[in-house]
Amino acid sequence: MSRRPTRRGSGPRLLDPGRLDQDLAERAWAASAPGLAVAAVVGRHVCYARGFGATSVEADGVPVTPETLFHIASTTKPLTGTAGMRPQEWAGLGGAR
Repeated sequence: MSRRPTRRGSGPRLLDPGRLDQDLAERAWAASAPGLAVAAVVGRHVCYARGFGATSVEADGVPVTPETLFHIASTTKPLTGTAGMRPQEWAGLGGAR
């Protein structure tokens, strides 16, 4: 049974920021990621935003913040390809061509 988001103080806490900070820092270290930024959003509310590590393994790397912009380069190619194929897959499932 999944829990729906609740207002502060009115039900179970869905996000433990301290535990999440620790888990993300450990996973970033294990993956040898120099840095990452993470946000959790419920509805239109950002309920968690945090940066970990540095922007580069080089000496000029600066600390990552929730506002840090990353250069994503070629990682957009598979995203674009997947998004382009979705209508084709949906058409095939529905029988319309």
